Amino acid sequence: MYRRNVAGQHVGFVLIAFADGQVLLGVAPDVVVWISKDGGTQFAGVGLVTELGNGQYDYAPDPSELDAAEVSMLFTMPDAVAVEKTLLTTACDPQNALTFGIQALPAALPATPGGLVILGDNAGFLQFSVPDLLTGASLIMAGGFQISGPCKIDCTASPNATALTLSAGSIGQGLEILAGVTQGDGVRIQAPGNGYGTVIYGGAPVGIEVDGGSALSLQTSHGAGLSVYSTDNVTAAFNVVNGGGGPAVEAASGSWP
Repeated sequence: MYRRNVAGQHVGFVLIAFADGQVLLGVAPDVVVWISKDGGTQFAGVGLVTELGNGQYDYAPDPSELDAAEVSMLFTMPDAVAVEKTLLTTACDPQNALTFGIQALPAALPATPGGLVILGDNAGFLQFSVPDLLTGASLIMAGGFQISGPCKIDCTASPNATALTLSAGSIGQGLEILAGVTQGDGVRIQAPGNGYGTVIYGGAPVGIEVDGGSALSLQTSHGAGLSVYSTDNVTAAFNVVNGGGGPAVEAASGSWP
C-alpha cells in the first residue's frame, strides 16, 4: 500500500537479461519507467532509479506519479525483461499506529478520554458542550445529547456509584423531560430495595415544582405515598399554596385510576 501524492516512497524491482536469464548489473541509467494512472495513457516517469545490488533496483517516484487510486509502473530497458508493478494508494498513513492518518478520528485510543466510545468499559466521563441559549451564541443543536430509543445506565457493579448526575447552569433546568404526545409517564422511578424512590434537596425558592394536569400523582402498594421531612426548626415540612380559589389539598381514597 502506497500513500497517495506523498514523496519519499520507493518501489523495488529486479531486471533479468533476455539472453541468459541472469540479473543485470549497472544498468540504472538505462532504465525507462512508464506510468499509467487509473488506467490512463502511459507517460514517462521522472523519479530516480538507483541500483541496490545483485540485480535489484529502486525507483523513487515523483509524488505526482502517485496521485491516483491505482498506479501501474512498467520498468524497461533494451536488454531486460520488462517488469510491471501495480500500486494501490491510500490517503491514510499506514505508519501512524494511532489514527492510521485519518483526521476524522480522535487522536486518542478508544475507550479513553478523547477517544471513541466503545460498547464496554469507557474511562472517564462522556461530556457534551452545549452553547448558552441566552447569550445568542452559535447554536448547533438544541440539546447536548439525544438518544432515539431506550437508554439504560447500569451501576449495579459499583454499589456506591451515582447512576446519573446533572449539573445545570446558574438559571437553567437540571433536567427537563417531555413525555409521549398521547400518553406515557414523564418520569417513572422505582426503588425495589430499601432506598427512597426520589430524594430532592431544594435550595431557593423551592425544592420541587410540578406543573401539569395532575400536579402530583402518587401510587404506592406498601408504605406512604408521600413522606416529607424538614431538617431544621424553621422550614415547613409541607407547604401547599393555591392561588386559584380551589382547595389547597384534596385527597380521595379508592382504586388507582
